[in-house]
Amino acid sequence: MAVRYGEITDKVLEALRDFGPMTAREISVEVGVHVDTVSMVLTRCRRDNTKKRSKQPKRVYIYSYTRTALVEHERTRDNPCMVFALGKKPDAKKPPRQNNAVRCRKKRANALGRVSSIFSIGARDMNVLTRDTP
Repeated sequence: MAVRYGEITDKVLEALRDFGPMTAREISVEVGVHVDTVSMVLTRCRRDNTKKRSKQPKRVYIYSYTRTALVEHERTRDNPCMVFALGKKPDAKKPPRQNNAVRCRKKRANALGRVSSIFSIGARDMNVLTRDTP
């Protein structure tokens, strides 16, 4: 059964009212709807549409940004995530982009933990075993 847009909007706003500032992913888990649908609802609620036909004021604003590592499709991304809250306040400014040195340092640290094949795991375990035996 299809859920109407208004019902999803009400659920998203209710989740923000009950739990306080949340990211779109956290809201999607709480409401039980796909994160893309929640993002669409939040985008519409962030706009000040008082000049258009809908006459809907701004209901949600960007409270802050958080930098969390998201693991999707076996790739780790370190993007700033918007944290949303109820209200008509101005949006928080987006944090500056990380410089190349920081990005390379994180990429190298992630590469150290990655393994290219199952045989590399066995070779690493063999090195541990040979070091322990006298």
